[in-house]
Amino acid sequence: MRFLDDTLALWGVTGTAQSAESPLVASIPAADGSTISIGPATEGPFRWLVHVPGRRPRPCASLVGVLSALRGALGVERGNAVRVVPPSTPLRYAQDERDSSFVRAERSETQSKPEQPQAIPVTVITGFLGSGKTTLLGRLLRDPAMGRAAVIINEFGEIPLDHELIETGDESFVQLSNGCLCCKVRSDLTLTLSDLASRRAAGTVPPFERAVIETSGLADPAPILHALMTDDGLSGVYALDRVVTTVDALTGLSTLDAHPESLRQAAVADRIVLTKTDVPGADPRALAQRIGAINPEAPVLTATYGDIAASALFDGDTRAPSLRAHSHAGEHEHSAGITSFTLTRDQPVHGVALALFLSALAENCGADLLRVKGLVQVTEEPSRPAVIHGVQHVYHAPVWLDGWPSNDRRTRIVFIGRNVRRPWVQALLELLEAEVGEEDRRYPGEGRDPAPV
Repeated sequence: MRFLDDTLALWGVTGTAQSAESPLVASIPAADGSTISIGPATEGPFRWLVHVPGRRPRPCASLVGVLSALRGALGVERGNAVRVVPPSTPLRYAQDERDSSFVRAERSETQSKPEQPQAIPVTVITGFLGSGKTTLLGRLLRDPAMGRAAVIINEFGEIPLDHELIETGDESFVQLSNGCLCCKVRSDLTLTLSDLASRRAAGTVPPFERAVIETSGLADPAPILHALMTDDGLSGVYALDRVVTTVDALTGLSTLDAHPESLRQAAVADRIVLTKTDVPGADPRALAQRIGAINPEAPVLTATYGDIAASALFDGDTRAPSLRAHSHAGEHEHSAGITSFTLTRDQPVHGVALALFLSALAENCGADLLRVKGLVQVTEEPSRPAVIHGVQHVYHAPVWLDGWPSNDRRTRIVFIGRNVRRPWVQALLELLEAEVGEEDRRYPGEGRDPAPV
């Protein structure tokens, strides 16, 4: 019952799940005074039946389906499901008229994939108003390492580039003396990126090898990240590499308290750059501690007048998160209800359970789950970890490392969200893993006939 109670709290629904006599498992009061009941399915491949007064009972193949049925019955609107399939553990769908669930398929070691051109890595630079990201970008443009980069900025006039220009192709694109290509966002970032890629393919702009996007100070970076991760026109051409967030060491603490946008900018970062650390009254140590509690995995760097090497921001592999230990014993809560915690697990997770887990997070947390990043030990591939990345309801397909970065082979996942609590997340993973384990016992061996999980 605790899990269902925590689920209702996550959704903002008033009510308490009640234990009921067998064969019912639980009953939940609805706003109209009726009662929704959940019980085990007695026949067929399904595990559960959700009974809503006035409707046909809904059969559900797994806990994910139960939660979906409850959201529909209670009128809860959350995120959309984004199904993620671990590449080394091929999965396929088993679908009935109501549910779509993951089922493990037989592995094919000889299956080959056509070679794809390498995607262009994209770095997003974000930060609150006055945090110094424009100064940072201006200094980066003088770094020779940026010579084969395309930089997309919001307001072209913010950075004094006139003395650096050697060529202008049109009013939107300019080439700098170091070879870097710059442009301003047009009406739509997706169109700008597509146009850049088309010109690169046609040879009308330099063959840039990286793209850097600078957001406006009040922007929530999530929509930009979503576009890079999900847009069909950008998929395969660009790949989100990392997010760099600038934070003002003089006013950063108060900004984090007063402006939810700055919290989101810090929460999704892969690198944090503290600016104005040399200004009297700045408290970079306290700010670094605060940021470390909000986003425990992001390295915190400093830049005076934007002076920082491009290699400090762009080099290194962000696929393996640092996962600095900070809150294994408990979760941290910040202003605006932002919570952060690290979930650890000693036992490996089935690939199917991982896929269902990420899908359930997307469906039930939606925009409240700001960032998920971690290393997962998967049952089918225990010798190498799967790296997962998620922003709100959008998730990268897991990336497999060649080996564990340390002797610690536990699953470790960092969660940063709004009112998303550790007990609910942990119970969700454990319940899904138990369901998948039971299904494996019912259908042992590879290549069995598909059946809902």
